[in-house]
Amino acid sequence: MSNDNDKCQEYQKNMGKRLRKIRKENALSQDDVADALGICTKQYQRYEYGDSAISCEKLSILEESFAIHSNRKERAD
Repeated sequence: MSNDNDKCQEYQKNMGKRLRKIRKENALSQDDVADALGICTKQYQRYEYGDSAISCEKLSILEESFAIHSNRKERAD
């Protein structure tokens, strides 16, 4: 059982690192992302730090948000 918990915590930490990297690549603040998700900044920070697991629904919202932001950036160039 402990092994499963360790794997879950490792997954959450890795997901948090990926979220942070993508957010920074898109020049967004934690507040920006939290607003897009409809959650408080503190909850988003928990995702980035790996303290909470992000739901598939929230990941889908992020995917759409980052795609929209990327498209805007491409148009500006």
